[in-house]
Amino acid sequence: MDRQEKSFEVAGETSKLLITLSTGIIAFCVTLINPEKDKLTSLVPITLWQKSLLGISWLILLLCTGAGIWVQLSVIHVLSQAKDSEPTVWDKKVTVPYCLQLALFMAGMILLVVYGGWRQFR
Repeated sequence: MDRQEKSFEVAGETSKLLITLSTGIIAFCVTLINPEKDKLTSLVPITLWQKSLLGISWLILLLCTGAGIWVQLSVIHVLSQAKDSEPTVWDKKVTVPYCLQLALFMAGMILLVVYGGWRQFR
């Protein structure tokens, strides 16, 4: 396997991992944060600000999943259109959604950690 093939494989696998992590984190949070009125846990959002912060972090993680699907489709497109020239993983069609996916994942995780820290230590 040459370097180009390996780079596409690694980019695709990393994108799949971020898709899995973002959807898994959302599912874990929804399961862990029990919104029943009588069963308040230390992570249940109480104020509107906390609910908004949690909702925004989930929305950003969901957008990360969408960007990951975009990355997968971009990799397929670049590889299938590579008749005239050598395909490269550094094509803007791949790097733009890939960087977007990474940024969204980091932003979603930072907001989720801020929310969790706020609920635990306040």
